[in-house]
Amino acid sequence: MPHRNNCAHERRNVIGKKLRSLRAAKGLSTQKLSEVLMELTGVYIDTSSLSRLEKGKRVVSDYELVALAHAPYAPSLKVTIDNNQPITVAYSGT
Repeated sequence: MPHRNNCAHERRNVIGKKLRSLRAAKGLSTQKLSEVLMELTGVYIDTSSLSRLEKGKRVVSDYELVALAHAPYAPSLKVTIDNNQPITVAYSGT
């Protein structure tokens, strides 16, 4: 079994720190964010998963990323990927 490099794993989780910062700036607990995501999108991300995602111990799935784009801070959720090109994840309402 190949050895997992922590640096490579952290590189795959590019929104964790940003998510925590934006959530805290809006005064949302992980519990409240979990509830809001469920209410707005029908996607359940439990508080433990959100915490692990924010700490870089878990990567976000594609459907979770779409759900996170619905969150109250979504216009601010910008992510830079490996090629250093920023992408914006935002819900368009369509």
